[in-house]
Amino acid sequence: MSAAENPDQMELQRLLNAAKPLLAPMFPDQLKAWAEDSPLAQEIGTLLAKHPEYYEEVNRHIAGVFEKPKAAGA
Repeated sequence: MSAAENPDQMELQRLLNAAKPLLAPMFPDQLKAWAEDSPLAQEIGTLLAKHPEYYEEVNRHIAGVFEKPKAAGA
């Protein structure tokens, strides 16, 4: 299934594109606070919980902000 066929994948791309300019100037402690407080980060985290397979993609864009989710059934 391509990204164009998967609405969650498309939504993840939209969220990551929205987060990128916000996160570029942040230090690690600021990133942690952002991940805890931002509705945008919460949306990304929700998608990660639903789709742990997206973790590598998220980590490429926002390294170290989100913990790697456990695979379903693990």
